[in-house]
Amino acid sequence: AVYKNELYIGTQNINFSRIHFTNPLLFKTVSAGAILAYNLFEYVRNNHLALLFYNLLIPLAGIASDGCEVWRYNDSLDKWSPVVSDQPGSMLSAGFGDKRNFAAAVIHEFKGDLYVGTAAGLMLGCQLWRYNGTTWEKVVLPGGDGFGSKWNIYAWSMGCYNNSLYVGTLNFKPDKGCQLWRYNGWQWFKISLPGGDGFGERYNMGARSMVEYPENSGGIVVGTFSLDVMSFRCFNGCEVWMNMPFNYN
Repeated sequence: AVYKNELYIGTQNINFSRIHFTNPLLFKTVSAGAILAYNLFEYVRNNHLALLFYNLLIPLAGIASDGCEVWRYNDSLDKWSPVVSDQPGSMLSAGFGDKRNFAAAVIHEFKGDLYVGTAAGLMLGCQLWRYNGTTWEKVVLPGGDGFGSKWNIYAWSMGCYNNSLYVGTLNFKPDKGCQLWRYNGWQWFKISLPGGDGFGERYNMGARSMVEYPENSGGIVVGTFSLDVMSFRCFNGCEVWMNMPFNYN
């Protein structure tokens, strides 16, 4: 992520993680403190770099989780602050109060608030949390966690287009596929994908990435993660789908 004209890069390591940035010619290491992480995501909001940590290597194998974390970095003070963590000073405990939320899988700003989507174990369902800079609030999803399906274990991608927040899921049900949902700030709508969930292909279990293209067009491009849940083999490659607005020339 770009932060104050510098590029921040998070590394992945089983035993520890560090954060690097460039100015842009010289890389140096920013200490992450005593943080154990297997993966992370980053986001910039209000001149703060927010980091979202995995605390579990293989969640589906039944390994116990310590719960996901969210950390904020203030460059002017060169200071890390826990936002969601079991560390002192945190606003909310790790895993958003549920250690089974092993990953803060995606983060995005929408209408002045910060939204974080979780990843949980099998049959638990993903969650969405909203942060206004002071307090956290769990966003009510239609049907409950997982958008009414416990198979939607990840909220895996997000994007903001045409004044709405879009959320893509990872659906672990063998005969289904990923789902795409739209939120206007008070109501949720499930997006009808061509062919149904997974864009008509059950192997498309995850809506892994999402971006607006062309820029400012309102068109959404979704990249899928493809896997046969039954055999854990990839028979088909990933796919890229695009929704082009009718009024775009």
